[in-house]
Amino acid sequence: MDCMNVASFRDKFHHLLIIIIAITTFLVFSLRPVSSANAQFNDCEPKKCGENVSVEYPFWISSEQPSSCGNPLFEIGCMDEKPTFEFSSGDAYVILNIDYENQALLLADADTFDEKACVAPLHNVTHHLWEGLSLSPYDFHLYFFYNCTDHPPPIYKTYSIPCLDTALNFAALLPNYSTLEQFLNASMENCRSIVDSPVHIDPGTIDRMKYTDLLKEGFLLNWNLNSSSSCNICRESDGRCGHIEEQFMCFCRDHNHTISCDVHGKFIHPETCALPTFQQIQIPT
Repeated sequence: MDCMNVASFRDKFHHLLIIIIAITTFLVFSLRPVSSANAQFNDCEPKKCGENVSVEYPFWISSEQPSSCGNPLFEIGCMDEKPTFEFSSGDAYVILNIDYENQALLLADADTFDEKACVAPLHNVTHHLWEGLSLSPYDFHLYFFYNCTDHPPPIYKTYSIPCLDTALNFAALLPNYSTLEQFLNASMENCRSIVDSPVHIDPGTIDRMKYTDLLKEGFLLNWNLNSSSSCNICRESDGRCGHIEEQFMCFCRDHNHTISCDVHGKFIHPETCALPTFQQIQIPT
């Protein structure tokens, strides 16, 4: 083999070696994130707790999913197929339903389902709502008045609390804030403590229900997070919402994106993406 042929062979081998190194580097650095991203995509698959409650972002089940699958404040417990939500007061509430389209959460005090418990709420729900959560304007207000010295004014329907036999205790259902203010002003001077327990009910059923039945219907909360619109975009692109280091992320089948799994307007599944092959590469001469 003369020198020119040796040089030509060496040049071709050099080019081929560069191509092999480039392809190897591409495979090493592109395949590793896929495995990690797929793990997050799979971890954040919507979960079921009970028959009717599907759990997905911003909620997450602490016993089954990493916290990156939801907002840290929207942690859900799931024991004996019963989904529960806990406020900073330590009070546990049973989740009756989650409406993701309208961003609404239906909760009921867990004590109301305990037949042996004296159902008499002690904490105001409104005092323990954090930013991003608000009571639905369609909720009624079931107020509990404890240790009163006089009967309530006859403004709206009231209920006695038979399991409390000390002093005068009662509950009153109020439909709006104008009536509420008038009622509270007349009662605050006569009662030691007042607790607000919102309820989400059909007004036509009020007369047929005990106050414990009202509480079992639950109350409606709405959530409004900065990430809500981004999550809608992510879901529409076949992604799953989550966060990494407090930043919203869209977990996709290929890897993580900031908002959407769409690539130039079209979602590409990894199984449809062909890696380059040696046959497709033109070796320079």
